[in-house]
Amino acid sequence: MAVFTNLGKCDTCRSRSFIFDLISEQDRDLLNRSKQEVSFNAGEIIFKQGAMLTHIVCVTSGLAKIYFEGVDRKNLILRLVKPSELVGGPGMFVDQRHHYSLGAVEDTLVCFIELGLYRELVFRNKPLAHEVMARESQHRIELYEKLVNLTQKQMPGRVAEALLYLSKQVYNSSKFLCTISRQELADLTAMSKESAIRILKDFKENNLVSIEGNQVELLDVEGLMSVSARG
Repeated sequence: MAVFTNLGKCDTCRSRSFIFDLISEQDRDLLNRSKQEVSFNAGEIIFKQGAMLTHIVCVTSGLAKIYFEGVDRKNLILRLVKPSELVGGPGMFVDQRHHYSLGAVEDTLVCFIELGLYRELVFRNKPLAHEVMARESQHRIELYEKLVNLTQKQMPGRVAEALLYLSKQVYNSSKFLCTISRQELADLTAMSKESAIRILKDFKENNLVSIEGNQVELLDVEGLMSVSARG
């Protein structure tokens, strides 16, 4: 069950968004007073695809997933979201609707910022607008690369790419406690859960990775990179 609070102070938050470095003290105070902190349990939906987009979200602790809900209840995870990241989506400046869902992978704390206030800050602050566009452009580039990986690589290449992504961009270590489920790994690589598990088993037998429960270690990073490159 989501828990609502507003106890944290943005100026002292270790996971505060980049926007606080680009706005005035007056605007920082305005954001601090208007934000709403909400705590979500692992597995809960933070916002849902198709719903009205009234707020943007800043993840301050935990881990969340951006995913597209396809046909027959099949999901495709677009990327994982770590603390300090802002999540809004293309609907912010188009139709004010969410075009993907955001869900908590771990117990996650987020701050909701009213969309109108955020848009106002972006429209009257050129450095902030530039940074927002730069970050959105980077996410778009990453999505293009993901599209190529999913459409042109075989399943082993997609799983290898996912493991490297988790290691380098999510957990920042070659040895990590994998907090995403096997089903979420499958959703990240656009395949069935059974196929993902089978490929992980093959990687383990070939000494590319060590997997003990949710503890994962990449034993041969170059080997995984080779599998990913070959597709």
